[in-house]
Amino acid sequence: MRKFAKTTGILIAVSLLLEGCTGLKTTKERPEEPTSVAAESRETQNSTEVTPAENHAEEADILFSVEETAYPDPVSVITLREGERTWTYDAVLTGDTVACLDRGYSGNYENWYFYTQIYDSNAGGWITYDTINGNYHAEIDGTEYYGMQNIYRSIGDKLYTNAYIPEQEEYFCETDKDGFRRILCAFPKEEQEIEGDTSYYIDKDERIYLYSKEEKNIRCYDREGKLDKTVEVPGNVYGILQKEAGAEVYWYGTNLKLRPVIGSLSTGEITAENGLDELSSDYKATMAEDGTIFLADTQNLFCFLDGTLQKAFRFGKNGYIMSRMYDMKCAADGSLYFLVEMDNSIARLILTEVDSLPEKQEIVYADLTGNATLAKSIARFNRRSEKYHVTLQLPESIDDNAAFQQGRQRAMGTGNGPDLIGGALLTDVEGYVGKGYLEELGDIVGEKSLYVNGALDTCRVNGLLYGIPYECSFDLVAYDKKTVGNRNSLSIEDFMGLVEKSDTEIVQEDVGGSSFILKYVLNDEENTAYIDWKGKKCNLTGQEFLRILEFAKKYADTGNTEKEAFAYCPFNGFDEFRRIKDIFSHFDGDAVLLGYPKEGGNGIYVSTSSIYLFAGSEVKEGAKEFLQFLISADEQEKYASYSFAEAQNDGMSTTMWAKDGAFPVVKSAYDGMIKAAKEKEEDNVKYLGELPYTDAMIEQIYYIIDHAEPGNARINAISGMVYEELESYFSGDISAKEAAEKLQNRVQLYMYER
Repeated sequence: MRKFAKTTGILIAVSLLLEGCTGLKTTKERPEEPTSVAAESRETQNSTEVTPAENHAEEADILFSVEETAYPDPVSVITLREGERTWTYDAVLTGDTVACLDRGYSGNYENWYFYTQIYDSNAGGWITYDTINGNYHAEIDGTEYYGMQNIYRSIGDKLYTNAYIPEQEEYFCETDKDGFRRILCAFPKEEQEIEGDTSYYIDKDERIYLYSKEEKNIRCYDREGKLDKTVEVPGNVYGILQKEAGAEVYWYGTNLKLRPVIGSLSTGEITAENGLDELSSDYKATMAEDGTIFLADTQNLFCFLDGTLQKAFRFGKNGYIMSRMYDMKCAADGSLYFLVEMDNSIARLILTEVDSLPEKQEIVYADLTGNATLAKSIARFNRRSEKYHVTLQLPESIDDNAAFQQGRQRAMGTGNGPDLIGGALLTDVEGYVGKGYLEELGDIVGEKSLYVNGALDTCRVNGLLYGIPYECSFDLVAYDKKTVGNRNSLSIEDFMGLVEKSDTEIVQEDVGGSSFILKYVLNDEENTAYIDWKGKKCNLTGQEFLRILEFAKKYADTGNTEKEAFAYCPFNGFDEFRRIKDIFSHFDGDAVLLGYPKEGGNGIYVSTSSIYLFAGSEVKEGAKEFLQFLISADEQEKYASYSFAEAQNDGMSTTMWAKDGAFPVVKSAYDGMIKAAKEKEEDNVKYLGELPYTDAMIEQIYYIIDHAEPGNARINAISGMVYEELESYFSGDISAKEAAEKLQNRVQLYMYER
């Protein structure tokens, strides 16, 4: 069984004043922010460091060290029944361990399954109790009890579950990794009379509180289970707060307008409301032994005292980008414990206040657009590295893109460029290499066969590697297997012959004549019959090319999308895993992904998103360490698994773009990607009518990553010429010969000038 990973991150909280927040020390002198001489002189206008959505409470001058413990997936150790789908429903902190509730079903939700799991830190794995239909039972004081189907939230260090005697009473029971320990008391009889959702909470005195969402009240019981009082609450209860055993108990949650509040359990009335507005409505809270209340959502940790909410720690800025917060508690030593979902796994964070922190060297990474998936990778690196911190620079808005790009380019010319540069910022990579602005990076990658074929080559200049690709997409077209047969490749002549013999009316939907010439003919660098890039010669006036122009005009899509097309590609290209279903569905499950016509191979083209290293950087070692981390097999698998829905849950959607299932550049990451896709497909197949993933689809995926090649980067330089000179022919204004001669002159002149 795999043991959990444990790391300790040293982090710096933002430095503002915290006044009157009991239990936390303020730091009069904090260490300077780590920086380098080069970083101080860099241009920063029109740029911002992008983090998840932030609010604007006054920030506390507190330094925290963070210990992170990532637990293995609880569900992965459960022996599932045939057809069973199971997920982690809830999780709680208890003492030094963690407990999970898992729920599962099979069929059309006909059968439900329940599991309770407790992590055994000594053994380094989950203890699983299959609790469906009374599967777990144990003897306490000579009586056989069944249960452990629920975990009840306690603000102490003990864990409580349900235990029952069949056809008799049900009880609250203290439990641990070894199962039932002690019966606390019987369940209140009143529970059976309550309609709607209910929740139980247990305080440090083992008193029990039953909240009814429907009735908007809390029933308070003593530790023997006797009703003490019922308190009306004007809102929704999330949990209870108590300083210590014997102390007063409070409830926290939201009012009826879903705004965070804290209330008294003596009266039920709201005692704290003003000042909590900047806290998300989905949050957790805990109370320290000195009475300080801490509140946290997935973005920030707050301290609340005397009606003032102050931001004590920003999770996102410090690299902790989480999808869910399950639980939080304050230990006797003042450390704060959090149980969260982060990077698709359950993790525990322990925040401990410290007087000082070691400095980290800053690595400035500038790019033109924000990428939520890449931001997650940056966050993971920043948490794990004890020496370096990557800061992302982006334009403030799309209107600032040009100024931002020009500013970074000028900075490189003066020796003060950002340490790492996104490929979108570089308009002429070859030119920058020639000027000595970019560092050669061949020492970062290992064996070429480990990567998607052609991915590394997209970043080569004169045979040397100057960029590191971290994601890729593919440009290709698919065909009906019944039409192309068992071919492994298509020349342009073969392609045109097959189209002319078929019943199709257009080559491809939304592909006009000029687009066809660019994508299907001139994009093939190995076909020197029309353009010889190395020899700087073109032949666009011969009979062969004129015939191609006539073919393009006949089979161009002029906007009538009802016509039957020979080739197909999804609207956005092959940039997400699920596109394979679109392709196979289009051809009724029988597709062949040969790509565009190409001499001597497959016209499957790969493009990448890449990062380059500025040759004048003063933190080259750290920058290379980050790039190596980014293309490691483990990180690439995490990168490919990040989804648009997760980005929204992480609070990233307002600042960055994200998509489902970005393609990794490391081949081994595809294995996990395919496995995850197949595991998630059941409901989509059943309820949305999607095709299931077939062996043929998976085979085509691996075929793509093994046969992809870099696209013709030079074609972009002449694309405008092609459209300008050929459209007159396709519209019927001039002959094919006239259009070809005009295009020949312009392309040849361009090649001479180059």
